Amino acid sequence: MAAATPARIILIRHAEKPGETKTQAVSDDAVADTGLAPRGAYRAGAYAAYFDPKRSGGLYPAIEHIFATKATAHSNRPVLTVTPLAAALGKKIHDQFDDKPAGISGLAAELLGGNYAGEVILVCWHHGTLPDVVKALGYPNPPKIAETAFDLVWTLAYEGGAPSPSFTQVQQNLMYGD
Repeated sequence: MAAATPARIILIRHAEKPGETKTQAVSDDAVADTGLAPRGAYRAGAYAAYFDPKRSGGLYPAIEHIFATKATAHSNRPVLTVTPLAAALGKKIHDQFDDKPAGISGLAAELLGGNYAGEVILVCWHHGTLPDVVKALGYPNPPKIAETAFDLVWTLAYEGGAPSPSFTQVQQNLMYGD
């Protein structure tokens, strides 16, 4: 018998990094910077209201757990992106999994192993491996994310505890230029 699945897993890419996004420069910092660009810090702060159903009019259901890619020497952006949201919601950020294949498998096993049955989880990850996370969570054909796209929300809904989720993608329209 399969373990009970979460109700929903909401997935986002980390907020803007130093360099360029779309057609606008977001920072003159070195691209090797592990943090967020100023625009990314604004987006991260805005998530505190965007993903809080009490402040967003119920745009998303209440998030019960937050996961982010483990920090590396090259990036701590996923953790930085969800830090204001975690603080606003009083949630811990689970950041023990890296974006290597074994880390992604570990994340999927953790989320689908029954400990989060019926709950809503938010995952913040790197764009290049976010489709691999979605595949590991049971959706076979996720789209790729453009290098310059920071404004998408993917949702996997496990209706009735189904092992294969439905997939939706929406644009945040959270900040000017989204």
